[in-house]
Amino acid sequence: MWSGTYEQQPVAGTVNRFYPIGTVNIPVLFSSEYLLIDTTSVNAPLNWTSAGYLRQAFDSPVIGAASAANFSSQKVYLHRLSIIQLPMLSPTYTVLIDVPYRILDISFTIFQYEPN
Repeated sequence: MWSGTYEQQPVAGTVNRFYPIGTVNIPVLFSSEYLLIDTTSVNAPLNWTSAGYLRQAFDSPVIGAASAANFSSQKVYLHRLSIIQLPMLSPTYTVLIDVPYRILDISFTIFQYEPN
């Protein structure tokens, strides 16, 4: 069963100059190896396909509890659902999404798979 976990709508800054969205840190701990991500953008043309890259991050005992190790990076598609399978190297992990420079607004809805 898919359960809704997180929703965010970052917008690029435009005070006196353009400030891209950049990397969005999703402040949720995920525990499933499968994520479903729905991304949309009001201002992006329909022929743009990339919403960026999702990176998996988890606390690494080798580096230290305060540091996060980035392991897996996978492409996320714009204006469609992306099902992503991530390796389970830790019981919980967080994700970051690197949004391309040209996207002015984006909406993320992230679900994780929870078996019955």
